Amino acid sequence: MSGHPLGVNTWVWTSPLTDATLAALAAKVAGWGFDVLELPVENPGDWDPRRAAQVLADHGLGATVCLVMPPGRELVAADRATIRSTQDYLFGVVDAAATVGSPVIAGPAYASVGRTWRLSPGERAAAYTQLRESLAPVVEYAGSAGVTVAVEPLNRYETSLLNTIGQTLEAIGDLAHCGVALDVYHLNIEETDIPAAIRPAAGRVAHVQVCGNDRGTPGADHLDWPAILAAIDEAGYAGPLCIESFTAENATIATAASIWRPLAASQDAIAVDGLEFLRAVMP
Repeated sequence: MSGHPLGVNTWVWTSPLTDATLAALAAKVAGWGFDVLELPVENPGDWDPRRAAQVLADHGLGATVCLVMPPGRELVAADRATIRSTQDYLFGVVDAAATVGSPVIAGPAYASVGRTWRLSPGERAAAYTQLRESLAPVVEYAGSAGVTVAVEPLNRYETSLLNTIGQTLEAIGDLAHCGVALDVYHLNIEETDIPAAIRPAAGRVAHVQVCGNDRGTPGADHLDWPAILAAIDEAGYAGPLCIESFTAENATIATAASIWRPLAASQDAIAVDGLEFLRAVMP
């Protein structure tokens, strides 16, 4: 099993991210020994990508970037104006990623989180076709910037469109500059065998987020981490493993992620203990 850079998402502590909190968190996570800081773009302008690039460079950190899909951001089953505005948002996220040196923008780049609707097999196939059409200009733009769009399946309570790795592979088809983002939290809910579900995505895994099965600290859970990490390696993924959790103290993120209680002794502990565990389990 090969080693991966280890990262942590700023959502562990705050939302939305700002220049001031980014600077403080960069110093903190670099001091702990992380390699990567994961930056969500909730709305363009929340933080300055050029300033962030300098802060990260000052602390020797790499970056990954997350796209965010609140109500109103849709690439399928929506009017043309909504799809276009969502594409414009994603173009901006690509620009931010290119500026901070992130190789990916990762997230549910298809529908707003929490949006669910029934789909017949024919309707699902049509939605996947529309998704490819809506993503096409985004991935083309991303490719020209050296960025890959990593499409993330979510659990059944957060979407009805893409819940599994297999569905995501089917939906994105052979789109260039586009892959799958794996979030172990969602895989634990939707995949009956996580390592077996990962292996068919060989060559298409573009990003990996990790946390405990309760969205807490990696390792403080029931997951078979050696098997999961071995499958990720077998799939040819060599990028970072980024811890993604959330604070219960932020109303917006707590509602989206359903975090109603502390998941560890402190938010810092999720990062520090998770880093120690991942180092130990990943020779």
